[in-house]
Amino acid sequence: MESIRTKIIEGAAQLFSKKGYLTTSVQDIVQFCQISKGSFYNYFKSKEELAFLILKKKNAKRWESIWELEEIEGWSKEKLFIEQLKVQLQYVIDNKELFHLAFQSSHESDESKAFLSKLQIQDIEWLSSKVVQVYGDAVEPYAFDCAVMLLGLILSYSLRIFMIKQETIDINTMINFVIRRMNGIVKSFDINETPIFNKDLLNDFLQIERQERLYLYKQVKASINKMRKALKSMKKSKKTLEPLFACLDDLENEFSNCETEPRSYIVEGLLLYLQRQQIHELEQELHNLLSFVQTKL
Repeated sequence: MESIRTKIIEGAAQLFSKKGYLTTSVQDIVQFCQISKGSFYNYFKSKEELAFLILKKKNAKRWESIWELEEIEGWSKEKLFIEQLKVQLQYVIDNKELFHLAFQSSHESDESKAFLSKLQIQDIEWLSSKVVQVYGDAVEPYAFDCAVMLLGLILSYSLRIFMIKQETIDINTMINFVIRRMNGIVKSFDINETPIFNKDLLNDFLQIERQERLYLYKQVKASINKMRKALKSMKKSKKTLEPLFACLDDLENEFSNCETEPRSYIVEGLLLYLQRQQIHELEQELHNLLSFVQTKL
């Protein structure tokens, strides 16, 4: 069942990338995936809902790529920052049509609006911390202002790319150009200047996000406990049950800290592993949990 959903997501992502979102129809997707339209609508209400989910998944992959770059040794802080900014810019360029759709629907959809707001908050928080790492503690009072300006520069140039052929723009040249502008901006701050942006302005949104995450974590942990209870009542060997309990422990660990988001690819991988074991007593709980997690993450 879930393999069909995954097949639709992966197939649509390929088609959107190759043909573009606007020129890809539901009929194109079902033909590419070799399924019926009925199967498509069993999982998704519309092409728009599917596109929005793909954008969220690509956002998760973007952050995975950014964190992976942190593991590379031998780079200066500025070199690392530049390479991470390239990932950020490429993400926007690769998904320009989906972003356009999200911005359009944000006027009518609370979910789209919340996602775009969350995206900007994530970017500003991350950029502000990187600014301090690269330019030093002296710039910390203005880190959020720098982040807002840097994000503005990147998005402004990205919008121009939307309007012209992408191949005429070299991302390396653009990011290096933007960084040189940021170098000048950092030097221009007066020690007595009052910052415009700071973390306090984001606290209301961050508090709401933490509350939503706490609710998600409670729901997931309740499901995990139900599955543990079901496994304990089963008459199976210790050798059979041990990897299942270990998998549930790993799953719970992903939801152990409300200050950080679980890694969606690990969560889905663990749930799909449990599904493949075809344990009847866990089937319904796993199906519900996988659907819930895929919607929320």
